[in-house]
Amino acid sequence: MKAKWIYLIAAFLLFCHSRVLAQYSVEIKLELWSWQSNGNEMEADVYSPTLGGMAAVLKNNGQVVDTNGYTCTWYRNWNDPDVWEYYRSGFRGGRHGVSFGAGYDIKAVVTKNSDPSFHAEAQMGVAAPLESERAQFMLHSKYENDQPAIGNTIYFWASPAWHPGKAIAVGSSPTGRYFTLEDEVGLKTSPNLRTDVNKKFEKWEDNLASIYYQNHQAFSDVNSNISPVISRYKPSTDGVSIFINLNGSSSSLVCAEILDPWSQDYSDPAYGNSVRNRGLQAPFVPIFGASNNLGFSTAHQGVFLGQEV
Repeated sequence: MKAKWIYLIAAFLLFCHSRVLAQYSVEIKLELWSWQSNGNEMEADVYSPTLGGMAAVLKNNGQVVDTNGYTCTWYRNWNDPDVWEYYRSGFRGGRHGVSFGAGYDIKAVVTKNSDPSFHAEAQMGVAAPLESERAQFMLHSKYENDQPAIGNTIYFWASPAWHPGKAIAVGSSPTGRYFTLEDEVGLKTSPNLRTDVNKKFEKWEDNLASIYYQNHQAFSDVNSNISPVISRYKPSTDGVSIFINLNGSSSSLVCAEILDPWSQDYSDPAYGNSVRNRGLQAPFVPIFGASNNLGFSTAHQGVFLGQEV
């Protein structure tokens, strides 16, 4: 009996101890102020590209908590730090615009529907960069003959996904986006292969004559000197195969190794495991005589005939 009571007391103390250790906190997710909404304002990049806006994340001792049964209310103040105005409800806080150099505070308050005493909150100051802290990026996509690749779309990386809301639909002229100086900007052009014109992505090039053969490309140390930045497309040939011939006979048992910088075969963890080519870091891979198609339907998406790298 004594051992049983000791066990019950120990279990009770353990339960109480876990209640004491429970420490809830709120984290506000907000990416860099990097998108131009008009000539005078910047907008907060979204945390969730599909839903938009800033996100409040509820944690218990650093571990993310399922928000089912909880309510998040957003407040903001513009001038008076003691006056908070209601903005909206929901764990996604909406996209916010702010004039260059201006700022305000935001606050996310989380309550629990079944426990009126539960309260956790976080607040953050929000400010767009000053004019002296930003640079304009001019972006475009062109074919090898310098004609605009109308129909292409340039996407920006906003963890955890490529940003569709502020993507650039390529037109006849470059499109500008403002970024904070020295930021790193992740870009990709889509689609990688244009079967309507039989052309595919070849390279990114900037104003400093730098060339990048990866479509998912990070441009670091943003400044106006590297603008404009262009994704270049050129003709790709379908139906190309490699045949292996030994002493006048074809063989499916022997392979050749090829290096294709444009093969779409790498799931990049830095970009949400989205698939891209590897550029000049591509490895040699075996091609067997029985499975040698390099056409549009494969990861190679055709080949550039006479290509030099």
